[in-house]
Amino acid sequence: MRAKAFAPGHITGFFYPHIHTNPEKSGSYGAGICLSLGAVAEVEISEGKGIDIHGVEGNVTERALLMAKNELGLEKKITVRIELQLPTSQGFGMSAAGTLAASLALAHLSGVNGHSALRWTHIAEVESKTGLSDAIASYHGGLVIRKRPGLPPYGEIEKLKIEREINCMVVGEGIHTENVLSDAEIVERIRSKGREAMRRFIQEKNLENFMRVSREFASSIGISNILDKIPEGKLGSQAMLGNSVFFIDGDEGMKCGIDNKGARVIG
Repeated sequence: MRAKAFAPGHITGFFYPHIHTNPEKSGSYGAGICLSLGAVAEVEISEGKGIDIHGVEGNVTERALLMAKNELGLEKKITVRIELQLPTSQGFGMSAAGTLAASLALAHLSGVNGHSALRWTHIAEVESKTGLSDAIASYHGGLVIRKRPGLPPYGEIEKLKIEREINCMVVGEGIHTENVLSDAEIVERIRSKGREAMRRFIQEKNLENFMRVSREFASSIGISNILDKIPEGKLGSQAMLGNSVFFIDGDEGMKCGIDNKGARVIG
């Protein structure tokens, strides 16, 4: 049995973390946009044992699929082939997208709903310290406002459907999320500035204000100084957390749309 699924990449513009002993309650407040580029995963279930992952370093994906196998009582071999359409460790949510696409394909083959796939992915991301809310945003699509952290019923999101093109540019080496989130001083600064950013964005919920608020947030937390790489006069910011920038109405970099559908089975 085989199935294929797609999960969009996700750029967080601003956020602040919320860590709980229950990973389903962990996540982040903030907002981000889902991209038409992301990850495609093909999953095959066959006779045998184990999990065989191709195309990515599979630690997070393997953790999610092991959880799935245990919950489903699945005693067969799972073979996964993942294609990532954007760079890793650059703030495009590729860890979550690849894992969510694989989990969604497995859920489809196993006759369970997509919320199970989201749960496996979110817990694996939180426990691996590779992301806090990328999976939740990727699952829904659009411009996602994370009003309360965590999975349903604990978390709450608001989704805005927006038809625009986004430009993305990688301008430096990747940033590992766990390294940033383990620095107490940086995390405290992110919390303070993230709360302020949320307040400003909620007052005017559109793409242009998202870009403005995101840039102010990136400038204030001081993780890296790459905002000058955004073309002059363009609205944009730094992808959290990566050495990459995104903006609108430009000609440079990788162009992609905003994905308003969210993660889905495609074959």
